[in-house]
Amino acid sequence: DISRINRASDIYSLGVILYTIIAGRHPYHGQPVGEILEQVKNASCPSLRSVQPRVPSPLVSIVGKAMSASPQDRYPSADQLASDVRRFIAARQS
Repeated sequence: DISRINRASDIYSLGVILYTIIAGRHPYHGQPVGEILEQVKNASCPSLRSVQPRVPSPLVSIVGKAMSASPQDRYPSADQLASDVRRFIAARQS
């Protein structure tokens, strides 16, 4: 349903991109596309920690919040997601 695509959808997509960068693989896989959509709908991707066990907890939390199954639990804006990522990077550099 295209009418349900909104800011929360964009945040989820950014979470998938972060997951892919960190994990080195996409969180969903399969064929046909309907199988992938079902995985997304059921939020059934492997946890980031199970794919990359050494990922720091704050980064796992950032990705988890961005990819939350509940749109209300995601970041309210891309700016807030970016701020958390910047804070994480700054803390790692200190």
